[in-house]
Amino acid sequence: MPISLSARQRGLLSQSLLLAERSEDALIDRMSSCLRASDRGGADNSEMIAMMLVDLMLTHANNLARSGPAADPAETRREHDALGIQGRHYSLFGDALGPILDDLLGPNLPRTVAGAWCDAFWALIRVVQAERAALLDA
Repeated sequence: MPISLSARQRGLLSQSLLLAERSEDALIDRMSSCLRASDRGGADNSEMIAMMLVDLMLTHANNLARSGPAADPAETRREHDALGIQGRHYSLFGDALGPILDDLLGPNLPRTVAGAWCDAFWALIRVVQAERAALLDA
């Protein structure tokens, strides 16, 4: 399943990639706190989940910025399944991503930058979910 991002979204990812990579530790910390606070009753693996989802996003942002291939969906799905990363984690992460990036990347960047990162995250997750659905249909 190909990932579709507009040229503008790809440009915003490309322009902000270095800044996002420099904010990786803070992004993981903030996402981990958000997941821990929001995922009532779940196992406290919020730091690992945050690390995996931030890594997925940052690792593949460079390829996405150039319209390249996304993550190997089968490998990503297997990793997420092994760690118990489920739809609710994707939703919690995705809901928090924009505001956290706005805060971490600073007030001088247009708000559309965080939006491009959110779009890229959800595009990656759609690929992983399609892989999961294909596996179930097989």
